[in-house]
Amino acid sequence: MRPGSSVEVRCRFDGGWAQGFHVAAVEETGEGRAYRLRRTSDGWVLPVLFPQRELREPFTESAWSPSSQ
Repeated sequence: MRPGSSVEVRCRFDGGWAQGFHVAAVEETGEGRAYRLRRTSDGWVLPVLFPQRELREPFTESAWSPSSQ
């Protein structure tokens, strides 16, 4: 994932996935690569880093649609 990439974030409260975020920056930490995220709705950069395991590419409806026949 690179800066500008759209991502979904695992919610630490209920384990679900939240949409509406972009990678603002990629940082190397003592535990590996971590991501700083920007909220799409208002451009706010979140004040915490997220490990890659808490991010995924956004779900797209077309990826799960049956192929047309």
